[in-house]
Amino acid sequence: MVRKSARTKGATAPFPLSELKSLLHYDEATGIFTWLVDQKRRQVKSGDIAGTLQKNGYIEIGLMNQRHYAHRLAWYYVTGEWPRLIDHKDRVRSHNWFSNLRKATPSESVA
Repeated sequence: MVRKSARTKGATAPFPLSELKSLLHYDEATGIFTWLVDQKRRQVKSGDIAGTLQKNGYIEIGLMNQRHYAHRLAWYYVTGEWPRLIDHKDRVRSHNWFSNLRKATPSESVA
């Protein structure tokens, strides 16, 4: 089975929700993901914060040989739905607490 890229417009989840929840914990109030298991090849320990702030302002998390935006993972983690497009209500790309995220259309996302 070929997995779609995390950045495609398709709404097919790239992996089962149970896999995500077995690797990461998401705090809805803070928007922070933390690792639940050690990642020896990356020198990551359980409890470490997951993700890296990118130049474009988004936080990316490497997961299962793919890079994913944290806001998309957050939506999937809470709702079980892989989103087509997620927008930050306050327009700050690294603010990934759940109450700051919403489904959006392309025109809403660039507004």
